[in-house]
Amino acid sequence: MAIDVNSLLVPGTAVEVSNLFTGTWSSGFRVVGREPGGYRLARQSDGSELPALFSPVRLRLVGRSDQAMAGVGSRVGVG
Repeated sequence: MAIDVNSLLVPGTAVEVSNLFTGTWSSGFRVVGREPGGYRLARQSDGSELPALFSPVRLRLVGRSDQAMAGVGSRVGVG
């Protein structure tokens, strides 16, 4: 079942980010906005916006290791 990614990843949504080096998920981030190239994130601890855009395939909702976004897998799909 496909889920509309854009309806879930709205500003203020808490997300985890996949760590490309360790293959684990890092928590403590929230969505700030969406750009054509990906999502802008900020750290929840101090509100600092990160200087990069994140592809939706690198994001998941907090506590949702079983989620099947965009129909496949455990990550939010489509870039």
